Amino acid sequence: MPKRKITKTFLERSIKIPATGQVDYFDTATTGFGVRASYDGTKSFFVMGRLSGKKVRHTLSPSYNKGLSVDAARTKAKAALQQLADGLHPRDAAEKQAAEAAKRRADTYGKTVDEFIDKFHQGRKKNRTWKESKRLLLWPRGGKPPGRETKIDIDDHLWKGRPVSEITKGEIIALLDAIVADDKGYTANRAYAAMNT
Repeated sequence: MPKRKITKTFLERSIKIPATGQVDYFDTATTGFGVRASYDGTKSFFVMGRLSGKKVRHTLSPSYNKGLSVDAARTKAKAALQQLADGLHPRDAAEKQAAEAAKRRADTYGKTVDEFIDKFHQGRKKNRTWKESKRLLLWPRGGKPPGRETKIDIDDHLWKGRPVSEITKGEIIALLDAIVADDKGYTANRAYAAMNT
């Protein structure tokens, strides 16, 4: 297999497209990184390394033809080679990251508050504070916590459908400041305590 420094110039001007089949070119700058030139003109980046003693080849996507630059491909290749060195196939790592991202999106504020109340407050005997905790955690869109007589409805909450991981410290501070501005400093303290639980 031929070795060349893989650059944009090489891919645009010097690479030889085979009449049939494919030709792999290995990069001289990054060990294990290469590009495959196919008879149809496709140029696909790949990495080749070892996983549990077996040779593994992983194609990086998209292909050069579909917009993956040499620099971006080299960065992806280094990450993929590190994953192989750590004992993880890059394909599995991508699936794991996608699953973790989906879980973060699924862990919404509304769902988290409901689970918290069910698990730590409502189900315990002699715990009469669950309604107060829920009231403090679920204020309506206006930014002010509902009064004790107000019906608590998660659908009215400002952050109901947002992933918990996306709610910033600044947003929490702004919400607590709005409660304080309404002359409810004690309520702000209780809301802060409930959020920290």
